[in-house]
Amino acid sequence: MSEFSSAAADAGSREAPDAGGRVDLLVAGAGYVGLATAVAIADAAPGLKILVVDAAPDGAWQKDGRASAVAAAAIRMLTTLGIWHKLEPEAQPITEMIVTDSRTSDVVRPVFLTFGSQGGGSRGGGAETSPGEPFAHMVPNVALNGALRERAETLGIEVRSGTAVTAIEHRAASIGVRLSGGDGSDGTTIDARLLVACDGLKS
Repeated sequence: MSEFSSAAADAGSREAPDAGGRVDLLVAGAGYVGLATAVAIADAAPGLKILVVDAAPDGAWQKDGRASAVAAAAIRMLTTLGIWHKLEPEAQPITEMIVTDSRTSDVVRPVFLTFGSQGGGSRGGGAETSPGEPFAHMVPNVALNGALRERAETLGIEVRSGTAVTAIEHRAASIGVRLSGGDGSDGTTIDARLLVACDGLKS
């Protein structure tokens, strides 16, 4: 994200924002981090107007064939947010992770690091888990993103695909967020009380 010019910032502090509207929270990025952030805030503070924008086109998340390791603490958060019960049938528990620097055919495979559940005899992991509890679960990204989107919709959060944050303007009591996308939002400025960037390395 780049900032507006200083001249535009000065003008913006005196003028009303463009016809893009106002929100309490704008989250850039509709991956599981951005969506979880929006859902957690909406759950904790009902009534806030929240907008999530994502540069990827509509439906792109449904083509993600990857899976992510979700740590035990994150699972407890998802449980609190009313999401985990929908993911659990598709999740695979991880009870131990062994890190080596070798080939599978090597006779000797030195272990450099292990992660495991508390009480499992592993080094370097498990402090946040109860005895017998997996320290993480593998969850398909498509399932995780879908469950978060469903919960976001229930909470009244707007998720806008194909829309990127192209510039920001710091105002006295808000942030002007310029959006650009294929839905006709090119050049639209949203006035947000808070902006959270969850749109990856190229934010």
